[in-house]
Amino acid sequence: AVSGGSWSVSPTVLAEGSYNVTATVTDRAGNSVSDVSTGELVIDTTNPSVPTVTAQITNDTTPIVSGTAVLGAGEVLAVTVGTQVFNNVAVSG
Repeated sequence: AVSGGSWSVSPTVLAEGSYNVTATVTDRAGNSVSDVSTGELVIDTTNPSVPTVTAQITNDTTPIVSGTAVLGAGEVLAVTVGTQVFNNVAVSG
């Protein structure tokens, strides 16, 4: 369906993976041109690895809270302690 210069299609169910999507315009004379980009569509249904939090008992009111996480490409770690939220927490090692 074409609307305001934009287009969209709804493919049937796609399996997880990377897909090339080719858009081609053909005029009345039969001349055509297609986009040249690849890998425009990635279906990712796999959950990230589960992070862990190191348990501790302390009397320190400003403890260092730590744990482990394995981040894949494009994944970020957020940690919430009570009502404090720490976004884009660095993971080393």
